[in-house]
Amino acid sequence: QESGIRALKNQVKVHINITNPADLTFRSSQVIPILGFPDAVIRDHRKISFYDISEEDPYRGMAIYTGMGIGEHYAGAAWEDRAILAQGPAVLGLKHAARELFLNQGFNDAEVPYPLRVFPRSEDYERNVEKNVRYVGGRTARAMQMHNETGYGEKPVNVTKAILYTLMPAGSILKTPDSLWNASIWGSMLLGSALRGGKVMVIAPAGTPRAYADRPRDTWR
Repeated sequence: QESGIRALKNQVKVHINITNPADLTFRSSQVIPILGFPDAVIRDHRKISFYDISEEDPYRGMAIYTGMGIGEHYAGAAWEDRAILAQGPAVLGLKHAARELFLNQGFNDAEVPYPLRVFPRSEDYERNVEKNVRYVGGRTARAMQMHNETGYGEKPVNVTKAILYTLMPAGSILKTPDSLWNASIWGSMLLGSALRGGKVMVIAPAGTPRAYADRPRDTWR
């Protein structure tokens, strides 16, 4: 049997795939009108990681979404990100989105990594979901995975947000933990929702970056 560094290299491997190369033809005009900025300058820095997400057990794996800037902390030099941990049936869509990313980059079905392939759900899938719902006290929440494609690809997140902001009836609650609410188009949609009788909750930090500027970073809360 092998031992030492050679055996470790045969067991542990890290594969890095550059799936979204910069596209100089795609330009955003929101920062500088008419001229715009190329995609190579303004990049979505959202980071998503997940493990053990499968059709066999919806609660075995977990996903983490990071790179979410909140309010003023995202606008200044002292910006910091927030992260969300998610678990359950809803995150299965993340695995499918990762698979579609490979297919859109020219991979065929046989070249897609085995863990990202689509498999039939286990026979006890629904029973497993019900059991875990009871475990957390019977509280349920419905969620949907939405992921924008890069460049000139489809932007379902934008469409869905516009629908939610403009068509939700009076009495609806909109929680917006996103720095983009200060953009004029999204801000006007949220204002319209509030005027229709909706409850709009914009989530921003309690303090400003300036308030923390003189404090060591490891003391920030």
